[in-house]
Amino acid sequence: MHRRYNPEGVTQYNIVPGLIGTILTMTMVMMTALAVTRENERGTMENLLATPVRPIAAFMLVVAVIALKRYRETLD
Repeated sequence: MHRRYNPEGVTQYNIVPGLIGTILTMTMVMMTALAVTRENERGTMENLLATPVRPIAAFMLVVAVIALKRYRETLD
């Protein structure tokens, strides 16, 4: 089945997109971890978790803000 879509057997067609996805995923994980750590160090995480929003929603908001900032940086 694989040879039907890549008859020459060029592995770059599969490896390069996979590596790009892996690198982007790992970058987002690292940036999210750094943001959460920064919030803990500043003491604002307690304020954030004290709001009436569930902790998972607060975490997703942090992730969304980081993702939007990174997307905006790619446009510039």
